[in-house]
Amino acid sequence: MLPGFNFNAFSGSFPTQERWGGYTAFETKVCEDRLRIFGDFYYADVKTHDELAPSATGPFETPGFGVIAIPPNHPLPGGVAPPNTPTLAATGMPSDAYNPFNPFEQIISGGSRARLFDFGDRLIDNENIAELFTVGVKGDKLFNGSWGYDGAFRYSQIENISEIQDVSISRFNRLLNAADSIFNPTMADFIGTTIPYNPFGDYRVPIPSNQPLIDFATIHARDLNTSKLATLDLNIYTTDLFDLSAGGVGLAFGGVFIRETLTENPDDEHRNKDEVGVGQEFPIKAGRKEYAFYAETLIPITSPAMRVPGFYSLEFAAGGRFEAFQNNDTNSLVPKVGARWQPFDEQLTLRSTWGEGFVEPSLTELYGPVIFGL
Repeated sequence: MLPGFNFNAFSGSFPTQERWGGYTAFETKVCEDRLRIFGDFYYADVKTHDELAPSATGPFETPGFGVIAIPPNHPLPGGVAPPNTPTLAATGMPSDAYNPFNPFEQIISGGSRARLFDFGDRLIDNENIAELFTVGVKGDKLFNGSWGYDGAFRYSQIENISEIQDVSISRFNRLLNAADSIFNPTMADFIGTTIPYNPFGDYRVPIPSNQPLIDFATIHARDLNTSKLATLDLNIYTTDLFDLSAGGVGLAFGGVFIRETLTENPDDEHRNKDEVGVGQEFPIKAGRKEYAFYAETLIPITSPAMRVPGFYSLEFAAGGRFEAFQNNDTNSLVPKVGARWQPFDEQLTLRSTWGEGFVEPSLTELYGPVIFGL
């Protein structure tokens, strides 16, 4: 690496961002503290603009990506490639293709790589529109005054609009081929020049004949992605299920039902693996349902009123959660235990917790595409 190499020329920018939104909430008593209705609503619109270094192709032939191939200096005699070199069939190249700037009489593809500086930085604009609302009921001071509950329905949605300015693989391959109709003045798709793209220059010294070709291969891809999440939950609790010498035993239990969906609509360039450095993307419409139940208890062992030396206060907690995913018949049961100890007074508290966890992969992790190779 040369001294003084400018890494900033190959890194992302600090994206500019614009955001606005609003939030409102309400709560009203219907039957004093025993029945209250509550709700909230949240909205946010966040826009970002970012720039990345010019497109990096990765290997010209990569599974799941479009193939890039530089034609030989002259059309291959009889369409036959030299031994141990890329072939017309493997690269999808027309038999009459050639590039006069290629110093070799062979197709350049396979593991070759390039960064397309002539096309400038990749420009990325993202907009995320998020909406969330909750409506529910809650209450306490029920029965002997120690019971309470809360339950709610919550819905959230995030819509992502992603736009990127980048390079089309199919159009870039046409720019490399001097025999393509875009360089023929008699053809309807003639682009105004007969000189093909020269990929063998120095990025620090732009090649003048390449500049008129940039717009032809520049694309503006637009993807639309939407995720939705709906939950319905109910929790019931008490601080005094029954009394022990150190105080009341606490108990909480409840359940939740969750419905989740993911929709991804990639642009045609992404469906057809036509963006440089980006793998093929497919339309996605996925969803799943799950439900869970939990219970947790808090048991006091000693209290300050008992005056036990070294055990000013000691409490144990235990709980468990069962969760079932209906889309793949997966379920889990995870435990948790803990302790809270104050040996002398309230100035020193020691806590310890042990538990297990289970994380189901998100829908994006399960079904989402690989975006950038580099």
